[in-house]
Amino acid sequence: MGRRRKKLPDPPFAVNIHSLDSPGMGLALHQHKKLWVYHALPGETVRTRHFFRSRQRARPETLEVCQRSESE
Repeated sequence: MGRRRKKLPDPPFAVNIHSLDSPGMGLALHQHKKLWVYHALPGETVRTRHFFRSRQRARPETLEVCQRSESE
């Protein structure tokens, strides 16, 4: 019997982007895990949902920017 995969949470959630990594993806923390968020800048609050998750990492997609960065 194969290993069961965790179901991805369907509802969107909000995260605060703390910094950028070297390829330019926004870095955030959610439920004590690091998330690399596409199309986000440090200082922004974005609404997002998962489109990929494994044991080591998760990749959410940005649905909406709730609060823009002050450095724009």
